[in-house]
Amino acid sequence: MNGMIESHLVQHINAQCHPQLLYLHKLSGIRYAATYESTCSYELSPIHGESQHASIQELANSEVWQLLP
Repeated sequence: MNGMIESHLVQHINAQCHPQLLYLHKLSGIRYAATYESTCSYELSPIHGESQHASIQELANSEVWQLLP
């Protein structure tokens, strides 16, 4: 299902099934916690500042993003 039509409860349950990932934005040096939103996107939350959204394809760009252990 598309995240746009899933209920809030279904989105919450789906997010719990996926581990939270940490990404480093190489260009800015900011670390983000990536929370699963739908089959094609994550919500990226920094320690300080506003959240962003990125597709799985965008996060796969190793020139911009690094998955942290």
